[in-house]
Amino acid sequence: MANEQLRERLARYIDQYKDDKESGVNMGTVGLAMGYKSGAAVVSAYLSGTYKGRVDTLEARLEEYFRNVEARTEQDSKLADIPMPKEYVKLSISERVFTSIRLAHMRGSIVAVVGDSGIGKTKAALEYNSVYPSSSYYLEATPVNGNLRSFLRALSAEMGLPDGGSNPDLENRIKEHLLGMNKVLIIDEAQNLKFTTMEMLKKLERRRPAQRAEGRGAGADRQPGH
Repeated sequence: MANEQLRERLARYIDQYKDDKESGVNMGTVGLAMGYKSGAAVVSAYLSGTYKGRVDTLEARLEEYFRNVEARTEQDSKLADIPMPKEYVKLSISERVFTSIRLAHMRGSIVAVVGDSGIGKTKAALEYNSVYPSSSYYLEATPVNGNLRSFLRALSAEMGLPDGGSNPDLENRIKEHLLGMNKVLIIDEAQNLKFTTMEMLKKLERRRPAQRAEGRGAGADRQPGH
């Protein structure tokens, strides 16, 4: 059964921007941001009460979407104080990493975290991916998958995309998948990435519709963060 308050909130939100074309807010973009390629059709069906898919999954993604909207609204020129999940044990480093990933997510920018092994970078990155599952991807770079082709295939698998074809095919498929989605890409152990892989990620960042963070850590851990 649908959450009527959430459905009404979505209807009001879309109606609020119906005459503001420059805002980029419509059923299609909201649906894409939630991870649905046929965004407009999914949102329209949900609002009309005719959606045949998993309503609970859609609403979980919608609640995450509104949390992201609220965080961006709070930011202005400075990063707002981001609340951590209540069950998350705050460690000074891990909290800063979590906040930094959030900043990269909201601003669509690259952020790097450098630090010794075991100080909480990976913990924070995994926690972020757990708290925002439909708007984040987490991938650990290794000496094996750090080269361009292996990384493209690993990233495609993380995104649920086919991992066959040439490198340009894989890269274009990833770009098309991310287009219009407010996603953050969290890369752990980024010191294992080859130069060509880093250059490819920079090109993804320039495609601003996909918002992502990229990071590194000295020794063993590497992460998006501060």
